[in-house]
Amino acid sequence: MTGGTVCGSHGGRLPRVRAAAQRNQVETEARAKAAKTLTAQGVSGADLNPVEALFDIAAEIITFKQTVNGMLAELQASNWRRDHRAGEQVNSLVTIFERSLDRTAKILVELNRLGLEDRRVRIAERDLALVGNALLTALDRAGISGQQRTEVIGYLQDELHAAQVAEDRRPAIVNNPGDRRRKAL
Repeated sequence: MTGGTVCGSHGGRLPRVRAAAQRNQVETEARAKAAKTLTAQGVSGADLNPVEALFDIAAEIITFKQTVNGMLAELQASNWRRDHRAGEQVNSLVTIFERSLDRTAKILVELNRLGLEDRRVRIAERDLALVGNALLTALDRAGISGQQRTEVIGYLQDELHAAQVAEDRRPAIVNNPGDRRRKAL
Protein backbone atom coordinates (compact mmCIF):
# COMPACT_ATOMS: atom_id res chain seq x y z
CA MET A 1 0.00 0.00 0.00
CA THR A 2 1.31 3.44 -0.94
CA GLY A 3 2.43 5.33 2.16
CA GLY A 4 2.35 2.19 4.28
CA THR A 5 5.19 0.31 5.88
CA VAL A 6 3.65 -3.17 6.08
CA CYS A 7 2.25 -5.44 3.41
CA GLY A 8 -1.39 -6.48 3.21
CA SER A 9 -0.64 -9.96 4.51
CA HIS A 10 0.97 -8.63 7.66
CA GLY A 11 -1.61 -6.09 8.81
CA GLY A 12 -1.54 -3.63 5.91
CA ARG A 13 -5.29 -4.02 5.36
CA LEU A 14 -6.27 -3.04 8.90
CA PRO A 15 -8.26 0.23 9.00
CA ARG A 16 -5.82 1.97 11.35
CA VAL A 17 -2.85 0.92 9.22
CA ARG A 18 -4.60 2.11 6.04
CA ALA A 19 -5.43 5.44 7.73
CA ALA A 20 -1.80 5.87 8.81
CA ALA A 21 -0.62 5.07 5.29
CA GLN A 22 -3.01 7.66 3.86
CA ARG A 23 -1.74 10.29 6.35
CA ASN A 24 1.86 9.44 5.40
CA GLN A 25 1.05 9.81 1.72
CA VAL A 26 -0.72 13.17 2.20
CA GLU A 27 2.16 14.45 4.36
CA THR A 28 4.75 13.38 1.79
CA GLU A 29 2.81 15.15 -0.98
CA ALA A 30 2.40 18.29 1.14
CA ARG A 31 6.13 18.39 1.93
CA ALA A 32 6.99 18.01 -1.75
CA LYS A 33 4.57 20.81 -2.73
CA ALA A 34 5.90 23.08 0.01
CA ALA A 35 9.49 22.50 -1.09
CA LYS A 36 8.52 23.17 -4.71
CA THR A 37 6.74 26.40 -3.72
CA LEU A 38 9.73 27.63 -1.70
CA THR A 39 12.08 26.82 -4.58
CA ALA A 40 9.81 28.58 -7.09
CA GLN A 41 9.68 31.67 -4.86
CA GLY A 42 13.45 31.58 -4.37
CA VAL A 43 13.03 31.32 -0.60
CA SER A 44 15.48 29.46 1.59
CA GLY A 45 15.41 28.65 5.27
CA ALA A 46 17.69 31.62 5.91
CA ASP A 47 15.03 33.95 4.47
CA LEU A 48 12.32 32.84 6.87
CA ASN A 49 11.51 34.93 9.93
CA PRO A 50 10.50 32.52 12.72
CA VAL A 51 8.60 35.18 14.66
CA GLU A 52 6.49 36.17 11.65
CA ALA A 53 6.03 32.47 10.83
CA LEU A 54 4.69 31.91 14.35
CA PHE A 55 2.24 34.79 13.92
CA ASP A 56 1.22 33.32 10.54
CA ILE A 57 0.56 29.97 12.21
CA ALA A 58 -1.47 31.68 14.92
CA ALA A 59 -3.53 33.48 12.28
CA GLU A 60 -4.15 30.21 10.43
CA ILE A 61 -5.16 28.41 13.64
CA ILE A 62 -7.55 31.18 14.68
CA THR A 63 -9.01 31.48 11.19
CA PHE A 64 -9.53 27.71 11.09
CA LYS A 65 -11.27 27.82 14.49
CA GLN A 66 -13.52 30.64 13.32
CA THR A 67 -14.37 28.73 10.14
CA VAL A 68 -15.20 25.53 12.01
CA ASN A 69 -17.24 27.55 14.52
CA GLY A 70 -19.26 28.96 11.63
CA MET A 71 -19.79 25.49 10.20
CA LEU A 72 -20.84 24.22 13.62
CA ALA A 73 -23.31 27.09 13.98
CA GLU A 74 -24.98 25.91 10.76
CA LEU A 75 -25.31 22.39 12.18
CA GLN A 76 -28.46 21.82 14.21
CA ALA A 77 -27.71 21.05 17.85
CA SER A 78 -29.66 17.80 17.53
CA ASN A 79 -27.05 16.60 15.01
CA TRP A 80 -24.07 17.18 17.31
CA ARG A 81 -24.46 13.78 18.95
CA ARG A 82 -26.33 10.64 18.08
CA ASP A 83 -26.90 7.29 19.68
CA HIS A 84 -25.13 4.37 18.11
CA ARG A 85 -25.07 0.66 18.90
CA ALA A 86 -21.49 1.10 20.11
CA GLY A 87 -22.44 4.10 22.26
CA GLU A 88 -22.92 7.79 21.78
CA GLN A 89 -21.28 9.19 18.64
CA VAL A 90 -20.12 12.81 18.46
CA ASN A 91 -20.26 14.61 15.13
CA SER A 92 -16.70 14.97 13.81
CA LEU A 93 -17.21 18.73 13.41
CA VAL A 94 -17.69 19.02 17.20
CA THR A 95 -14.45 17.13 17.76
CA ILE A 96 -12.60 19.29 15.23
CA PHE A 97 -13.94 22.44 16.89
CA GLU A 98 -12.84 21.25 20.34
CA ARG A 99 -9.35 20.54 18.99
CA SER A 100 -9.22 23.93 17.29
CA LEU A 101 -10.14 25.62 20.58
CA ASP A 102 -7.29 23.80 22.31
CA ARG A 103 -4.82 24.76 19.57
CA THR A 104 -5.97 28.38 19.58
CA ALA A 105 -5.57 28.65 23.35
CA LYS A 106 -2.16 26.98 23.22
CA ILE A 107 -0.73 29.26 20.51
CA LEU A 108 -2.12 32.42 22.15
CA VAL A 109 -0.68 31.45 25.53
CA GLU A 110 2.66 30.72 23.86
CA LEU A 111 2.71 34.04 22.01
CA ASN A 112 1.87 35.84 25.22
CA ARG A 113 4.52 33.93 27.18
CA LEU A 114 7.17 34.84 24.62
CA GLY A 115 6.11 38.51 24.63
CA LEU A 116 6.33 38.64 20.83
CA GLU A 117 3.55 41.18 20.35
CA ASP A 118 5.31 43.60 22.73
CA ARG A 119 8.50 43.11 20.75
CA ARG A 120 6.68 43.78 17.48
CA VAL A 121 5.25 46.99 18.94
CA ARG A 122 8.72 48.13 20.07
CA ILE A 123 10.13 47.37 16.63
CA ALA A 124 7.30 49.28 14.95
CA GLU A 125 7.89 52.23 17.28
CA ARG A 126 11.61 52.15 16.49
CA ASP A 127 10.86 52.01 12.76
CA LEU A 128 8.50 54.96 13.10
CA ALA A 129 11.15 56.97 14.97
CA LEU A 130 13.63 56.22 12.17
CA VAL A 131 11.14 57.41 9.54
CA GLY A 132 10.40 60.52 11.61
CA ASN A 133 14.10 61.34 11.92
CA ALA A 134 14.60 60.73 8.20
CA LEU A 135 11.70 63.08 7.43
CA LEU A 136 13.14 65.81 9.64
CA THR A 137 16.56 65.39 8.02
CA ALA A 138 14.97 65.54 4.55
CA LEU A 139 13.09 68.72 5.49
CA ASP A 140 16.35 70.25 6.74
CA ARG A 141 18.22 69.28 3.58
CA ALA A 142 15.43 70.69 1.41
CA GLY A 143 15.59 73.95 3.33
CA ILE A 144 11.98 73.67 4.48
CA SER A 145 11.49 75.49 7.74
CA GLY A 146 9.01 77.58 9.64
CA GLN A 147 5.36 77.38 8.68
CA GLN A 148 5.91 74.93 5.80
CA ARG A 149 7.82 72.54 8.06
CA THR A 150 5.09 72.72 10.71
CA GLU A 151 2.43 72.03 8.05
CA VAL A 152 4.29 69.02 6.61
CA ILE A 153 4.77 67.53 10.08
CA GLY A 154 1.08 68.20 10.85
CA TYR A 155 0.02 66.48 7.62
CA LEU A 156 2.20 63.51 8.46
CA GLN A 157 0.69 63.26 11.95
CA ASP A 158 -2.83 63.46 10.46
CA GLU A 159 -2.06 60.69 7.97
CA LEU A 160 -0.53 58.47 10.65
CA HIS A 161 -3.52 59.04 12.90
CA ALA A 162 -5.94 58.20 10.06
CA ALA A 163 -3.97 55.04 9.28
CA GLN A 164 -4.09 54.03 12.96
CA VAL A 165 -7.85 54.60 13.14
CA ALA A 166 -8.35 52.49 10.01
CA GLU A 167 -6.09 49.79 11.46
CA ASP A 168 -7.99 49.76 14.77
CA ARG A 169 -11.25 49.16 12.89
CA ARG A 170 -9.89 46.04 11.20
CA PRO A 171 -10.49 42.65 12.81
CA ALA A 172 -7.67 41.45 15.07
CA ILE A 173 -7.15 38.34 12.96
CA VAL A 174 -7.61 38.39 9.23
CA ASN A 175 -8.11 35.54 6.79
CA ASN A 176 -4.82 36.30 5.12
CA PRO A 177 -2.08 34.90 7.36
CA GLY A 178 0.57 36.55 5.22
CA ASP A 179 -0.74 40.01 6.15
CA ARG A 180 2.11 41.63 8.10
CA ARG A 181 0.07 44.35 9.82
CA ARG A 182 1.62 46.05 12.81
CA LYS A 183 -0.58 47.51 15.52
CA ALA A 184 1.66 50.44 16.50
CA LEU A 185 2.11 53.36 14.15
